[in-house]
This record gives sequence, structure tokens and C-alpha cells, in this order.
Amino acid sequence: MTLTEIKNKAKDIIPDGIPYTVDLEAGTISIITPTPNAFTEQSNSLTVKLAKAVRRKIVIRPDPSILSTEEEVLTTVREVVPEEAEITNIWLDPALAEVTIECKDPAQAIGQKGSNLVELRNSLGWLFRADRSPAIESKTLNNIRRYRKETADERRELLRKFGTRIYRPKRSSTPWVRLTALGSYREVGRAMHMVTTNESKILVDCGAKPTTNRSEVQPFFDAPELLPLENIDAVVITHAHVDHIGMLPVLFRYGYRGPVYCTPPTRDLMTLLQQDYIKVSKMESGDGPPYSLSDIETCIKHVIDVGYGQKIDISPDIKMTMENAGHILGSSSVYLEIGEDKNLHRLLFSGDIKYE
Repeated sequence: MTLTEIKNKAKDIIPDGIPYTVDLEAGTISIITPTPNAFTEQSNSLTVKLAKAVRRKIVIRPDPSILSTEEEVLTTVREVVPEEAEITNIWLDPALAEVTIECKDPAQAIGQKGSNLVELRNSLGWLFRADRSPAIESKTLNNIRRYRKETADERRELLRKFGTRIYRPKRSSTPWVRLTALGSYREVGRAMHMVTTNESKILVDCGAKPTTNRSEVQPFFDAPELLPLENIDAVVITHAHVDHIGMLPVLFRYGYRGPVYCTPPTRDLMTLLQQDYIKVSKMESGDGPPYSLSDIETCIKHVIDVGYGQKIDISPDIKMTMENAGHILGSSSVYLEIGEDKNLHRLLFSGDIKYE
């Protein structure tokens, strides 16, 4: 389905009197409106109707014109949320018009049947969620959230760019699928797998090899199938161990500017490990790894958060679902559905898994 087809479906379903704009957040379709309640009325949910029509995830976002200022948000949240919730941080993400309330007791922050969050949404316009505060405050996580807020405008444009690429018109050619090994096969480390179809090209993982042989540390970046990097539709990360994420910033150093899909814990852990990898490499070899902190920051801007069990489009002919692999916090097995109907192929990358 193309973006034009999605807009036509929305036009057929949404009544003329409701103002809205159709936008893209990578594979998710967002409806931006100054009247969000018009889409979520239980008796006649336009969101459900539209989701069924396009068979894609739909989110309703508030129009910027109805959003309160950051100062109003911070003040009102502390007035509405009871002290028993013990708020530790309040994070705004202008790219998605979302506010995350970090607190020690999320149930108190949410309120009975979500009453507190509904009140905040109706009075301030933003979308609200409550997360449990970590037992030990994470400097890395705080820095990531600050950086995402600072780069909100750029991230908004990136999400739209990713979505435009996903919902581009498909080629009229015979479907096929190929798996190419670019690291970790018959060896330990530097995991990287490439899935190529007649329509798309994606990578799963991009790790480093634990070895003193510097010529074997990186995956096969010089493989002709991989280049040019701008032809890669997406990178998917199974989990945040160095042998799966250690060389991801190298892609951004040499020009990749597409999305990176992973769970939020993987996002945070891989950022921490990549920073440590730079320090350790400098101590061991003197000149460090083939990337810098700025490459890691560029990578953070391109990360798309994915929850377990959430099916999303990552290219015109590939849908992806992540499931808990039980290996480490945030680790995932990646399930790909490629093509459709009689040309449907299913591919599972287990990542590192744990059975109990």
C-alpha cells in the first residue's frame, strides 16, 4: 500500500467536518488532529475503522496548535499526579508529542482506569504515559532522552522520510528472497546477516568480533552485495552485546542514514556499550575503533523503538515482529514476513536465546 492509497482510505472514512493530516512515523501511520477525541469515541472509533481499512498500525497525535508549553506541562503534571507516585523525572518528546512520567509508583500516576493521564491529555494536549523509575538512575538513559528532545525536529523529518520509503510503490517483478552471511557464520562474533528481496535490503545485527586479529574485527563491510549503503532499507538489532552491535556506528560513519529497529532497552544498552567500546579500544590498541561519539549520536537519532509483539512494516514487502528471546534485557528474536499470499516467506532470526 502506498501513501496515496492510505490518504484516500482516510478520506473515505473520516467525516468532512473533522480536521486532520495524515503523516508517517516510519511504518506507523499517524493522524495529526486538533480534535483527537473525535477519533477515539468508544461508540464509533474512527481509529479502529481506519486501522482495519489499511491493515496498519494507526496512532492519533495532537496537532501542535493544541499543545501546552513545557513549563505548563511540568507544573500541571505535579498538580494532577498524587505525591504517592513519587515522580523522579518528566520527559517531553516533541517529535511524537509524548510525555513520559518517571515515578516509583506508576499505578498512582496513572490513576483509576487511567483517569490522571486522561485528565492531563485533555488539559494539556500531549500524550502521557507513566514508567517506573529505575532503582539506580541511569545517566545514559537520561542523556538519550535529552538528546532525543533536542533533535526532535530532525527526528520528526527522519520518521517521515523512513515512512515515505516504506510506502513507496512496489516494483513489478517476480518476488524472491536471499540470505547473505556477512559475519558470525562458522565463527564467534561480528554477527551480521543481510536479507535481500526483489524489493528491499535489510541487515540484522552489526557486531564486532572479540579477537586480536584486527582484520577480522569487523563484519564484511566490503561485500559487493552490501554496497552502496544508501540502498539498505533498515537495520534490525536483536540485542545489545558487542558481537551484535559493536560495529553499528561504522555504518553511519560511512553514510548509512536509514532506520535502526530495536527495543528501548537495547537502544540504551547498546549506546552505553558502544561508548565503552571506544574507551577500551583506545586503551588496548591506542587508536580506538573505526567510529567516534558523533557516529553513536547519529545512530541514536535514527533508532525506532519497537515493543515485543508489535508487528510493523520496515520495507515495502517486509513486516517485522520482535519477541522476547530471554537472553538479556531487551533481547529479541526477529520474525520477518516477506511478501504476501502465495509468495509469502517467513524467516526467523533467533538472536541469542535462552530456554528454561
